[in-house]
Amino acid sequence: PYKTLFNPILKADRHDDCNDVSLDFEETPPDSGRALKFDTWSTDQSILVANENFWGDASATAKIVMVPFADQDTEKAAIAAGEVDFITPEGWKKLAASGIRKANLKVTADTGSAEITILTFPGDVGGRLANINRWRGQVGLDAATDEDLPAFTTAYDISGHRGLYVRLEGETQSILGALLPFHGSTWFVKMLGDTPTVLANEASMKLFLDSIQIEDHAH
Repeated sequence: PYKTLFNPILKADRHDDCNDVSLDFEETPPDSGRALKFDTWSTDQSILVANENFWGDASATAKIVMVPFADQDTEKAAIAAGEVDFITPEGWKKLAASGIRKANLKVTADTGSAEITILTFPGDVGGRLANINRWRGQVGLDAATDEDLPAFTTAYDISGHRGLYVRLEGETQSILGALLPFHGSTWFVKMLGDTPTVLANEASMKLFLDSIQIEDHAH
């Protein structure tokens, strides 16, 4: 079709030197006129989403997350380890996972910083209320009762399973997190840091939670 003739066309105002655009693609994503377009792009991760303006057949996939690895051996190790898949929100820095941490990230702003972690333990680790009160103590809040929970928790689905979203606002430190019972274990997703930074990243935290895909061997 004639429309395919326009796929290689680039926008002139996107490039300092239209005679050589190769270096521009090292720091910015290219334009796309196909079924998928860039949603976010960085040297650590690229996210493609369906292009609602594409003239042809719609993409069969709503979202593709591409993560580069240093080499094929590293990629194979990540697959074999069953690492958690997730989207790294814009402005967050993905750090190396270590020890019991399935994931380790950090966000830094003028208002302070916050650390985001994913951990998993067998069993219920003392139960929902005990774990929430442990988090409350970390940000200087008094222990709560079961009757208090509706004031700062809501049901939240993660990776197709029902979990609990927790919002704890302390004077200087705050937590946004989630508890997820998952086939005999409990997953903890937590952002802990300076209150202004944590609260400013609540939308990003929910995007992060929505993107998490945990390998489910029970289905």
